[in-house]
Amino acid sequence: MGVFITGAGSGMGRETALTLARQGVPVGINDLVAERAEAVAEEIATAGGRAIAAPCDVTDESSVQAAIGRCVDEWGELRGLVNAAGIAKGGAIRDAVLADWDVVMRVNFMSALVCTKAAWEALEKSSGAVVNFASISALVPASRVGAYSASKAAVVALTQQTAVEGGPSGIRANAVAPGFITGTIMSSGADANKELSELRGQRVPLRRLGKTDDVATVVAFLLSDAARYITGQVLPVDGGIGISVMDQLPRQVRKD
Repeated sequence: MGVFITGAGSGMGRETALTLARQGVPVGINDLVAERAEAVAEEIATAGGRAIAAPCDVTDESSVQAAIGRCVDEWGELRGLVNAAGIAKGGAIRDAVLADWDVVMRVNFMSALVCTKAAWEALEKSSGAVVNFASISALVPASRVGAYSASKAAVVALTQQTAVEGGPSGIRANAVAPGFITGTIMSSGADANKELSELRGQRVPLRRLGKTDDVATVVAFLLSDAARYITGQVLPVDGGIGISVMDQLPRQVRKD
């Protein structure tokens, strides 16, 4: 039984695919850019794993159905779906460009809905699992991040609704909410600024920024039978930053 992973051409999606492949799980590598999907699939095959490059636009229903269908035909069953595709376009609400909001909502939220719908029948047959990528931003929004926080909050709601509707058929659905994770497209600017990265790491209770494999191993767990009685949950993978708001505030006014 295989797992179909969107946004698997880079970042946390790629690391999730590599992690699952090392565990012997066949993986469907989806990315909008065919070359990225093919490169990851080849990397996995070279290491002895099983992978299918399945590039497509995850907001296009017919393309998604074809990509998932191809993987199901190859594997016989679909064990899991990982909705990791995502983008960000910043900006304050007062200056919002609605076209940008529409794109972010479509890629971050609607793609998860489209893929979940397309995979539903196969997941029912296997009593499979869905893992969606939310974000710490869905739980603790920041200013000037555009539609990102809203789109990820919508992913949380979709996850819970999937769990409720899919539960009677044996489908589980959970979400991970990554914090500051290095090695992703969205962290590339901060990654290039050593001073900023170090400052951010110092604010995290575990005193470091996250790595892509910190998230991938959690996703693999949520897909596994070890998590068989966990559904409808949002699991922060953020080193504790989401619960440390009070610790960030000054305790007293400094008097020199």
